[in-house]
Amino acid sequence: MVDDKIFKFKYRQFADIPDVFERRNARLVNRFTERARTRDPAIEADLFDIYQRDQKDNSVAQILLDEQKWNPTAVRETATFREYMVKEGLQ
Repeated sequence: MVDDKIFKFKYRQFADIPDVFERRNARLVNRFTERARTRDPAIEADLFDIYQRDQKDNSVAQILLDEQKWNPTAVRETATFREYMVKEGLQ
């Protein structure tokens, strides 16, 4: 998917005249910044913190000590990130 996006960008960069490319690129940046302003605050979560908690909550030791407290923290809390990446990739 990333290669496809890069190809489209480079193709447009060299196929369009400079004025058209600059106008389209400015529109791309403006749309991206607008989406960034209105995106879900969960996307701004600290990934390092999430994975630190996951090491404790999702460990074998946690299952052996207390199965009720075992929790796949990283899978649950990064679902929003994954959905956001897919949605952004399709635009």
